[in-house]
Amino acid sequence: MRFWEAGQALGAVASERLPTAACAERIFENNKRRPVISTKSAKDTGDSIREAIATLEARVDSIATALMGTEEFARTANAASNVQLRLQKGMNAHMARQLALFNMPSREDIAALGERMMTIDDRLVRIEDMLRQMTPPAGAKAGSPPRTKKPRAKSKSAGDKKSKKTS
Repeated sequence: MRFWEAGQALGAVASERLPTAACAERIFENNKRRPVISTKSAKDTGDSIREAIATLEARVDSIATALMGTEEFARTANAASNVQLRLQKGMNAHMARQLALFNMPSREDIAALGERMMTIDDRLVRIEDMLRQMTPPAGAKAGSPPRTKKPRAKSKSAGDKKSKKTS
């Protein structure tokens, strides 16, 4: 039995106003009398399901187009959007007051701090670039005078002096 035939049988039984158990029994009896022999392949069953889904989508699309195309729907959607925006603004103001009460920064304060940090970082990069330009390359010596003084001769260590005194 196909699902739409079962629905028709259920509708016919329900229209007789029988109790629920009697409805189920009647459908069961109808199914016993008509054995179901499927002559269609699985591919055809898939095609019928796809066709049913396509029909459903088309119906829903036509209903949605008819509903959303009206002026009343546009006004209602606009009013709902305005209410949502007012609620959001009120929530933001309330949260800012609560944060100020607890001496905590608000979202706007954190965003302002972030912007300040970005400008400070940019300034620091410019200062570093200027310092690099002012210093000579690492390979060149920066005008140091030549070394003319000879290093002192190595003196004997303190341990050697003591050993000579004791002998």
